[in-house]
Amino acid sequence: MTCAHLCPSKCHDAIPTKIESNQPRVGPWEGRPTTRVEVLALPCPPCEVPVNVTCLGQHETICVRCCDAAHVSSCHRQCGRLLACGNHRCRRVCHTVEGAPDAKIAGDNCERCEEPCSRPRPDGCSHPCLQPCHMGDCSPCVQMVRMRCHCQLVVLYVECERWTHADDRERERLQSCQSKCPKQLPCGHQCKAICHPGLCPNPKRCVEKVKVRCLCRRKKGEFLCNELQSGLAKVECDDVCRSTKEKLDKEMAEREKTRLEEEARRQREELEDFERKVKGIKKKKQRRPRVEEDRPTFLQKYQIYIALPVFVGFVAAFVYWLISK
Repeated sequence: MTCAHLCPSKCHDAIPTKIESNQPRVGPWEGRPTTRVEVLALPCPPCEVPVNVTCLGQHETICVRCCDAAHVSSCHRQCGRLLACGNHRCRRVCHTVEGAPDAKIAGDNCERCEEPCSRPRPDGCSHPCLQPCHMGDCSPCVQMVRMRCHCQLVVLYVECERWTHADDRERERLQSCQSKCPKQLPCGHQCKAICHPGLCPNPKRCVEKVKVRCLCRRKKGEFLCNELQSGLAKVECDDVCRSTKEKLDKEMAEREKTRLEEEARRQREELEDFERKVKGIKKKKQRRPRVEEDRPTFLQKYQIYIALPVFVGFVAAFVYWLISK
């Protein structure tokens, strides 16, 4: 047998075999098919010897007949060999693997990994890895992180790799715009430090120059702001200041005296004017009753018109009496 197993059947190298002609007849006039007997060597029957056979992907081994061993098939499982990315496995159905270095690594005809990188990102990095699925560590993140400087005036862009791997001191330096701090100190002067986080350093050590005057404001001197805050910046008045102050005080007193006298005079004038107005109103009120008393009555005003008709009537009556006599 071709499989190297012994054929269990009887010798069949010279077996008389009846052979019929299978040529179809053209018509009824042709004779029936002829039959002849020949001595032939018949093939061996299928080998029934059990043998172990492994599937195409080398996943499992089963026992089958020798005649079926020539038809090695797939076990229909996933290939499962580790792909070149080192993270995923081949998902093809059990197949013949070509060019694989061992039974666990994927071959040339296995599936190619097309998944994105799924490795965890470093602490503080929110950007995805730009490489496809790969072995080993991810390459440094080249994305830029947008942030404002400590003084909130300038927008900065820092590489994510530098920011995530920097310590607190380095982050403080990266977030500084390297410009002069715009904040004002409690004394009113601008901070001299470079852009920094938190409160301004040493607010009581301001080195700005300020002018300080004496009490009368005639003399002046320049001092450091921190000296003024600590109470060391003082300008004392001299004799000239005192004499000037006395002169000014005297002038102020005279001006005040003049002002008070002028104010008293004005008040007196207003009072006198008010009294005159009040007296005039009283005189007008006293004159009105006299006008009403001197006014004539009705009889006084029309006595002539009343007495004349009476007198005429009386004369007429007297004349009539004389005539009638």
